[in-house]
Amino acid sequence: MNQTPIKIYLLYFIITRHGVGEYTRQKLGWDHVAGMAASAEENDYAHRLARLVQDALPERRVELHFHTAGGSGKASQRLAAIDTVLPLNPHLVVVQLGEHEREVDGIESLKTNYENLVTAFDRQALHRPLVIATGTWSLGKQEPLPDAPGGWRYTGWPATVDRVMRDVCLKHGIPFVPVNDLARDPANRGWGTSPGVKWHPNDNGHAGYAKKIFAVWQTSTDITHQQ
Repeated sequence: MNQTPIKIYLLYFIITRHGVGEYTRQKLGWDHVAGMAASAEENDYAHRLARLVQDALPERRVELHFHTAGGSGKASQRLAAIDTVLPLNPHLVVVQLGEHEREVDGIESLKTNYENLVTAFDRQALHRPLVIATGTWSLGKQEPLPDAPGGWRYTGWPATVDRVMRDVCLKHGIPFVPVNDLARDPANRGWGTSPGVKWHPNDNGHAGYAKKIFAVWQTSTDITHQQ
């Protein structure tokens, strides 16, 4: 039996992990550490995903690791600190970014930094992990897909961010998980006492993230035989 733990590493925006302090309590009504806006840590997508993987691999221990270095969640900031985490040698890397990218920085900056970030783990010494990227979360306007009845897509800058990230992932064979369908459904958001918190996915939205990522994990590279 392989006793090596399965390491899940998360490169993220605050949807994955948000701390707590006096400011968050007083100004945001946010009083716990979890992915925003999950009602508790065990209800956020990262911990839901870990449980799904654990259930699928009962003989292995599943560990969650969070990339806390590198600013507030832009690809360029996370990239600047990536060398500090490569020695972890994770089996699965989840990249949940896009919400903090600024249009003023330009498309090429986003493309370059995001591409360097999602391919950084190619340099791992022991094995190349499975990298899964999610699309950006936005409550902005969406429009019907012209060639996919019933489908929708973002408009404006969120659409550009999603397209750039998706194209980078396609180029490198990295599974890309869009979440605009989750964002479009009011049942997936609205928890909390302040608009800033309510903007983010609630427990139901986090469950949607976890299910989408887990489904891709199940059909992608077999990590059960990696050391």
